[in-house]
Amino acid sequence: MKSNYPECYRFVRQFEGGNDDDPQDPGGRTSRGIIQREWNVFCRTHPGRPSDVWKASEDDIGAIYHDGQYWAGQHLDDFFSGGDETEFDYGVNSGPGRSQKVLRRCLHLSDNAPRTVVDAVIAKLTMDQQKVLIRAINDERLAFLRGLNKPHFIGGWTKRVVQVKVISLHMNDIPVGAPIIVPAVVVPVATTEELSAMANHGNYEEPTGTKNAV
Repeated sequence: MKSNYPECYRFVRQFEGGNDDDPQDPGGRTSRGIIQREWNVFCRTHPGRPSDVWKASEDDIGAIYHDGQYWAGQHLDDFFSGGDETEFDYGVNSGPGRSQKVLRRCLHLSDNAPRTVVDAVIAKLTMDQQKVLIRAINDERLAFLRGLNKPHFIGGWTKRVVQVKVISLHMNDIPVGAPIIVPAVVVPVATTEELSAMANHGNYEEPTGTKNAV
């Protein structure tokens, strides 16, 4: 939903933090969630910017999020409230290719279903079905992340997805434009056994389908 973008962006910025160059993160040098390679692409059409993503202005970071693949590219101006937050954050964290694929699977559509078909199905969802879809996408997202061999990141990922789910359901409940006061979130903590299992999981096998939502 177009009017939700400022709040959705605020939440993503909180989750993504500032500058980072974690050797265990394949994305490499990153600033506010935007990796150096992505910044290089942006600079090709926006000359005069600093070459280092860490020195990018907040306006340019915001433009990449809004005008590029994450918000506009996922057609979130026209998405229902709460679902936009779920899809935006999933796309930022795991790539819009995955967030859009999971959306289609949860709607009983093929992975390459045209956007017009996706939009037509979403437009017919009841409020209850919207909530089911929000829960299904976030549950699949957490299961996917826990299936990756990334014990270094799983604690932060789990906290983020649980918070996104709560925020999204809350946004879906309140009137459009009302202040978003996020309820308290209790984040489950992985046990030593669970972390060990994640570390020994090996390669994650992409599922042929996800939980059907509606």
